[in-house]
Amino acid sequence: MNFFARVFILCILSLNSATFPDKRQRLYTKVVAHDGHLPMTSDIISQHGNVSSLSQCGHACSGLSGCCSIFYNEATKHCLTASSVNQHGLLSSPGYGHFTLRGEVIAEGVCFDNSIYIVGLTKEIWTDAQNICLNKGAKLVVIQNEQENEFIRSLSRDIGETVWIGGTDSTEEGRWTWTESTDAMSFKAWGPNQPNNYNNQDCLSLYMQFDFMWADENCLTTYKYICEKNLQ
Repeated sequence: MNFFARVFILCILSLNSATFPDKRQRLYTKVVAHDGHLPMTSDIISQHGNVSSLSQCGHACSGLSGCCSIFYNEATKHCLTASSVNQHGLLSSPGYGHFTLRGEVIAEGVCFDNSIYIVGLTKEIWTDAQNICLNKGAKLVVIQNEQENEFIRSLSRDIGETVWIGGTDSTEEGRWTWTESTDAMSFKAWGPNQPNNYNNQDCLSLYMQFDFMWADENCLTTYKYICEKNLQ
């Protein structure tokens, strides 16, 4: 699904209680470490009996605010939808599998593992983009690994132009950190000859001309942006 189709669906969901077609293909990632467990009651959004398949369980999650996880028991045909999943508060319940919805468009944004990603369609300077994300209970994207990086790049390709993400070296030149931490980044995916600090570039972007690899940019340049809302 391209970006504009996603935006259209998000708009419909925000105005109505529209649901997704039953036959829409969804991608699930099984969280093997959570086999045989259920989330805490406070994390459960809804429960459903007589659910014939994992796909139908995933369909129950669509359109529910904050729903990016499902727990499904194939034997009992019982389905639970969940928001945040506190791995330290999981309850033992044999037969259930935990699945996250990858790339699924829900009312708030797009699911990937334990986060919802929200695309900012206005062009903002980096600090304003970060503040808008914070006002949504989110932050500019923090990319932790190659899988997440490729997912965010795919979102950026749908947008079709350079976007801001949450890295900066404004505190110490050359020492890149995420806004939520003072620790140096453990994962990096720089484009060619980046970062180069050309004319004092201290903020991190996914640069269209580098096929959305990382590049440092002047923080006062205006770009669209991607927020990340953690559900864990």
